[in-house]
Amino acid sequence: SWRRRILYRRLSKAQNNLALTEKSLLAAVKDADLYYWEYFPQSKEALVGNIGKQFIGLAPKLTNFPQSWLALNIIHPDDLREIHRMHSEILAGKKTASCQVRTFLEGKYGWEKVRYTVIQRDAAGRAFKVIGTALSIQREKEMELRYNEQLNNRQVLIARAKGYCKLDVTNNKVLELANVGV
Repeated sequence: SWRRRILYRRLSKAQNNLALTEKSLLAAVKDADLYYWEYFPQSKEALVGNIGKQFIGLAPKLTNFPQSWLALNIIHPDDLREIHRMHSEILAGKKTASCQVRTFLEGKYGWEKVRYTVIQRDAAGRAFKVIGTALSIQREKEMELRYNEQLNNRQVLIARAKGYCKLDVTNNKVLELANVGV
């Protein structure tokens, strides 16, 4: 009938639009160097998305998640507590949870910010579908380390100095002047 043909055309158009949107989102995720996975806490399954396929060689679906994932020793042992905390928060009802952990990918450890967002709950309000993302924060951690080293070096120099001053060269002002070695 003509109604069925109209509905079929609309459905076909909607499916094409959905496929195009999904393709666009996947391209954006790849360009952002963002890893993603879908986690189903009630069945303890995960669809590992680009992180599993690209770097670890995992099958697209993991069972007994997150234990099976943690058993791969991808997460630095000192950071396992943070991953467990994040999972517990999601299971306890939080909408989002995140942590910073070191992951072993491409032959070395690097810092990642891992975030979970519950996108679907069951009738009882429990997390049903969770989106997981991991974004490299290695550069930020290296900058933080350099800043802390410089701060420590400054404190050591000040402790050894007979005196020091802080200058604002832009405004030609002395901000602080101290004789510490006197």
